Amino acid sequence: MSDSSTVVQPSDCALVISVPLSLSELEEVWSRGDSEFAKIVTDKTGSGSPEQAWSRGYSEACETVEEIILSVEALGVKVVTNATSRDLPEVFGKYSQVSILCHGPHPHLPARDVLHPGRLLSAFHEAKRGRISHPVVLGLIDRPEIARASSAAQLIKGINLLIKQTKSFFNAETEEPTAGITRMLLHEALPGIIRPPAILEFNKSYVNFEEFVACIPDNYSGSIDFVTCSALWFSEALRRRCPTLGDITCPRKPAEFVTRAKFYQYIVKLLACRPSSFAEASRAVHWKMLDIQKHHLEEAS
Repeated sequence: MSDSSTVVQPSDCALVISVPLSLSELEEVWSRGDSEFAKIVTDKTGSGSPEQAWSRGYSEACETVEEIILSVEALGVKVVTNATSRDLPEVFGKYSQVSILCHGPHPHLPARDVLHPGRLLSAFHEAKRGRISHPVVLGLIDRPEIARASSAAQLIKGINLLIKQTKSFFNAETEEPTAGITRMLLHEALPGIIRPPAILEFNKSYVNFEEFVACIPDNYSGSIDFVTCSALWFSEALRRRCPTLGDITCPRKPAEFVTRAKFYQYIVKLLACRPSSFAEASRAVHWKMLDIQKHHLEEAS
């Protein structure tokens, strides 16, 4: 495989897509009952059913993405649609640059994801007594939301308040993180007590961190691009688990999937004309788009 500075061209790239691109796929995602993406579509289109969402603009969005797929395939990109986690090992095994277009959750901590509530509470009590030295746990024990918890349920509630504050930073709603705690940090600090966090939502199911890491071959040195979801909250952990991994790129905050698909298309077109590292091409397209936006603002003023 390649290192992060390796020059790539479109034929070295794979685009893994797992957002519904047809009415039947949208219906399937909708029927799962736990889909964040379905809720986003509902809220955006003001719909109460997949059929309504499809007729209120979602079908046009899918048509645009289908056109982008044809465009990048013609330039040599391998595209996998309606992907599942079972597709990932093969893609990582064949391509030195993998982009993933799907919804990316930033999960809170539901009680069902706490495998051992008693052990969770004990861990924080032990930290107060100086018997646990993990910096994540130590950094939380004096927070009011945590310090006043006398039960596992209260502790989980306090943790979720802090996760919500941190999520506001990763969604670019605030400039500085006010809590700094994520499900990823808790998973690393308390292995076996809390389920691994879901980091991707594919059409058929969520993919948690451990499932995703298991799909990446040992010593993989290619690059990964999370097209629409911000991977900032788990990318450091991903690099710790996959130390040979090249660049990890993603938007600063969650982004609309059609807009980001167009951005990906521009990157691939640039690579077809001028091969470079994927990250370098991504930066070049980003700065060009900022220049265009600035020019339009100057013309309008």
